Amino acid sequence: MKKTLAIMFMALAVLLTQCRKPAVEIPSPVAPECTTVSMTVTAGPGGKTDITSMGTITWSAGDKLYVGCDGKYIGYLTIVSGQNTPTGTFSGDVMLTDISEGEEKMFHFFYLGSATRTLKVGATTVDVDFSSQDIYEEGGKLKNASAYHVGYGTAEGTVTDGMVTGINVTLVSKVALARFRFINKDANTPYDGALILSGDNIYNSMTVGLDGTFGHPTTTGSISLRGVHRERYVMLVPAVTSPAILNFGGGASGTTTLEEGIKANKFYGRDKVIEVGVTNYVDLGLSVKWATYNLGADSPEDYGDYFQWGGVESVTSTDFNVGWNGCPFINGINSSNEKIFTKYVPKEKPKYWAGTGDPDNKLVLDSEDDAAAKLWGGDWRMPTSAEFKELYDNTVCTWTTENGVYGRKFASKKDATKYIFLPAAGYRDGTDVGATGSVGYYWSSSLYSSDPNNAHNMHFNSGSVRPQGYNFRYLGYSVRPVR
Repeated sequence: MKKTLAIMFMALAVLLTQCRKPAVEIPSPVAPECTTVSMTVTAGPGGKTDITSMGTITWSAGDKLYVGCDGKYIGYLTIVSGQNTPTGTFSGDVMLTDISEGEEKMFHFFYLGSATRTLKVGATTVDVDFSSQDIYEEGGKLKNASAYHVGYGTAEGTVTDGMVTGINVTLVSKVALARFRFINKDANTPYDGALILSGDNIYNSMTVGLDGTFGHPTTTGSISLRGVHRERYVMLVPAVTSPAILNFGGGASGTTTLEEGIKANKFYGRDKVIEVGVTNYVDLGLSVKWATYNLGADSPEDYGDYFQWGGVESVTSTDFNVGWNGCPFINGINSSNEKIFTKYVPKEKPKYWAGTGDPDNKLVLDSEDDAAAKLWGGDWRMPTSAEFKELYDNTVCTWTTENGVYGRKFASKKDATKYIFLPAAGYRDGTDVGATGSVGYYWSSSLYSSDPNNAHNMHFNSGSVRPQGYNFRYLGYSVRPVR
């Protein structure tokens, strides 16, 4: 997560006794010869990251920026305007030692989000304890993204005529965030039991060096998952690049693995379903079993999330501009103004190929590019175009409502009590969500081989169903997993 800071240091003055006292548990910086520097900081969003896609970042009353220099804590700045907006202004006094005209100084800036229950700033380190967290609101949704952020950035400034000006800093999150979904034996009933996360390379605290170094304890910790019903959240201290095994206990058991380890500024486990003795699919007597709800949903009628074809990150947030820019595997255009791709191009269509040699001739998504396989794991995956046709050909399809939500019901021709409901969730294009309640678009894993700008999908409205349609790969559509 990023927040861009435009920094102006103003009014250097020698005031040995007027340094502000930091908050409780934060000692005042002490130096034998210090200069009090009045700092004004304007802080605003600096771009989209995995974590910021979870919510708009806005500053809150009481937010602080902590400052380090020469490996020491020199003070903090407090927000003075811009609360509840993406851009805030901070001010305060910090203390510098051995500073002279024309000297360059490297300043280290930290934002330690309000999710931290325990915070201790010493002369050279900041200790952050995540064992007690408050990162969710009623209903299981995340608070403002800045609430659980721990960010760091540097800025180099030169003292000129008693001022340091023109500094720009980007704060980047130094923790990771994970969300897990739990379901009870009845797939439509939320799981409300207490849950604990533990495992290799899982930590509940971290040490932030005021010179920009970061560390974690030598022993692992058990962390309570916070949230309600199916959605549970946890902050993770980045540890290793090797796979991290996570164990769940305290009312339910399960194990999952973060294959790439735990990295800073990442959002893990989105829509990861940990099965707790459940059957969250329907056997319609077909070649595959169909999930009872969409990827990212909590119930059959919930729209869930939207994904681009070949993308495993949700594009549900309207902060994300869904278009060809950012479309998975696109690599610009060729001399004929045709879009070209680095993956999923038929051998008969070399003009669309951006790689070396012949096109890869991949016509079905690999598991690493399959949102259902990547996010749910196990043997879950996206259906092929042929499996959508099989579904349509072997069920009775009707336009109906489920708990007040419009969509299509696909009931087995052999046993009408067995069915799935696909809500008319619409689609994502640009910054809009379109046609909700009137049209459903569901990606298959199959490329449209006649034109690799497109991939197959099933789409429907109240009057018709097209089980093997196709459309541009960049669009944000729903996903209904199969196994």
